[in-house]
Amino acid sequence: VYEEGLNLLYKNNDIDGCLSHLLISFKLVKNPYVAYKLVEIYNNLGDHESSFNWLKNALIIDPSNITTLTDVGLKYHYQGHYSIAIEYYMKAIDILLTNKYHNIIHASLIPDTTQIAEVFFTIGVSHQYAGNVELSAIAYDESIELSKRSDNNAIPHYKSMLNLAALHHSHGDIAVGIGYYKNSLDTMNTYNHDLCECKHGVSTDPNPNPVFTLDSNSCGQASYVPWDLIAMTQTNLGAAYIQSDQIVEVCFIYIMLYIVYCILHIA
Repeated sequence: VYEEGLNLLYKNNDIDGCLSHLLISFKLVKNPYVAYKLVEIYNNLGDHESSFNWLKNALIIDPSNITTLTDVGLKYHYQGHYSIAIEYYMKAIDILLTNKYHNIIHASLIPDTTQIAEVFFTIGVSHQYAGNVELSAIAYDESIELSKRSDNNAIPHYKSMLNLAALHHSHGDIAVGIGYYKNSLDTMNTYNHDLCECKHGVSTDPNPNPVFTLDSNSCGQASYVPWDLIAMTQTNLGAAYIQSDQIVEVCFIYIMLYIVYCILHIA
């Protein structure tokens, strides 16, 4: 029934027929594959409420699926329920840290510190949106430290560095914020360089199992850092330099911004 439903979708573009078959299939066998496909279809239709309900159904069947736990958390985050989102993220952390990870679709019993670092990043974001500045900073710090300890020769988590820089810039010490902006720029440039080497056959080992990736060119399952994100970081760093009266550094940053601007327009 499931396969017939997919044939109706992909061969005949019969969405209603496909949904009918998939719902019957799910009633017959509570299979997570079916639930995930329904999540995808309803999401593509713009029916986010139904998509979210099927995501929660998938989690009931497969409660240790890290990606599903974090996706449910993200849904709650975007609804403004930050504390609930963090609860789901922490469930994912608990499973990963206690070696309990068992995904029905892809089994693995080895904790991945790179993946844990990514989940701590999402925790930091939800705390930041909730106004919990100190808790957000702690989560970002944990994300950075975990990524440094990865067995994958991973580069420190640049998104956590960037958000931590913004936190210090807005709520703490601008000098500390400048340090994090500079570190995040160095990290992003190194990350892009290593992925470029990976693409051309030099030995690197990018994140094998990320929870989230940036929408960009990929090497394996890792992604290049977009130039516009690098430009935004340089802009923030320039603003911090202006606020701290470091004029020479401001000039250098805006020269670099002009170079990035030219690269973006040539591309």
